[in-house]
Parts: sequence; C-alpha cells; structure tokens
Amino acid sequence: MTTSPKILVVERANLLFVFNFSVAGSYFGYPIRVPGAQSRELLLDTDAPDFGGHGRVDPAVHYPVDVHGLMKIYSPSRTGLVFARI
Repeated sequence: MTTSPKILVVERANLLFVFNFSVAGSYFGYPIRVPGAQSRELLLDTDAPDFGGHGRVDPAVHYPVDVHGLMKIYSPSRTGLVFARI
C-alpha cells in the first residue's frame, strides 16, 4: 500500500516554500514546477542540525530548473524548505 505525498508548495515574494507533512515519506528527486528558469538555492532547512534536525539536505547544492520548468529536490519527511532564485 502506497500513500500519496503530503507536500505543500507555495511561492511568495520570489521565495519557494516546500513543506513535507508526511510522517514516513521522504522523497528524492521530487519534481516541483517553478516559475522562471533561474536556478534556486536553499535559504532555510528545518532539518538542519542548527534546528535540531538530522541534516539530510546539503545546503551547498544549487537546484537547476529544466526546460520543462521543473526543479527536482530531496524532501525529507516532516520538514520545511525555503528556496530563492540565484
């Protein structure tokens, strides 16, 4: 039995917010349709060790947007990520 991802994606003030509310579902390569073709960088990761998290997302990675307007990310369970255009 598979469950659907419980992920919420919102864009506000040129920032992209990604919230994964899944208790057990972490998603590698999760596609997100984004406006514009600019790559993104991670600004905030609630899974970072500074916030008591496990540090599963590399903060140095830049996230390119492909020709179809998709950005692929790793979204660990029970986390919030904020991305900004580079």
